[in-house]
Amino acid sequence: MKLLIIGGKKFVGYHLAQEAKKRNHDVTLFNRGKTYPELLPELPTIIGDRNTDLERLADMQFDAVIDTCAYFPDQVKKAVTVLGDNTKKYLLVSSISACVTSLVGLTENDPICGLDFESTEITDENYGPLKAACEKQLTDMLGIEKSLIIRPGYIVGNRDHSDRFTYWPVMMQHMKEMIVPETDNLHIQFIDVRDLAIFMIDALEKDLNGIYLLTGPVQPLKFKDFIEACQQTINENCKLIKVNDQWLAEHNLKKYVAFPLCVDIPGFEGLHCVNINKALNAGLTTRPLEDTLKSALDWYLEYKGDINKLEVGLKPDKMERFIRLAKMNS
Repeated sequence: MKLLIIGGKKFVGYHLAQEAKKRNHDVTLFNRGKTYPELLPELPTIIGDRNTDLERLADMQFDAVIDTCAYFPDQVKKAVTVLGDNTKKYLLVSSISACVTSLVGLTENDPICGLDFESTEITDENYGPLKAACEKQLTDMLGIEKSLIIRPGYIVGNRDHSDRFTYWPVMMQHMKEMIVPETDNLHIQFIDVRDLAIFMIDALEKDLNGIYLLTGPVQPLKFKDFIEACQQTINENCKLIKVNDQWLAEHNLKKYVAFPLCVDIPGFEGLHCVNINKALNAGLTTRPLEDTLKSALDWYLEYKGDINKLEVGLKPDKMERFIRLAKMNS
């Protein structure tokens, strides 16, 4: 296939290009050339800003366009106006946030969280409605047959700059002790970026269309089991000190801020309880958790190295302070 990937090489775009290249597809990149320009030098790259320079693609034909970075419906409108007649399929990377995340057991048939065609800035509140509007813009212009909409959950693993998932193996490797929250039956879902890339290229090869919710793992995973698996995989000597919600409240710690991906906020009950049967039936596979943990850690150590450069969660100095407090109360 002749593929166009709209978006940079920082994370998803990089792994998509790698997977497509591995299968000998003809890949062209379109991005601003600002993020990791040294990567994938063997692939042709058209330098441009999607908001102003898409006309540079006007005379090119593709079997499929993969749009990794549309956040506003007008961006989709501009891209489809230029490329819609010149491609057989348009794959849009959307988000589970386009759904009503309070619903447990979310499926592709459940309602969206709303539509936002007006906003020009992204906030926590309008991110989902903007993504849903991007989806509608695509299907209104191209129809469902030419549209493939992927709604990933948390995308994690190698080259994940957000550090939300990576926080856990990095801290676990570094710390002799960690406080961790009691999470009862709280679940966690995520998808390794490599599994995401494999599914998307598979889907294009199979000429799939419609909407797919993409997260994992295949078997439901409780957050407490995720933490213990991280401990066993990365540093089994790291002692885990569990603290409950009352202790966290007494010390002004918000669970989802102090402990990334640990989301138990009202209105987000379904965020880590998504039904992925449609994707599984279409061929989705997810690799072992241990593989993703090691891959995320290895990349972080190579890219940043310094544990204090983690973007999220309790840093080591604060972690040690709260460990002392937890021991005093025990």
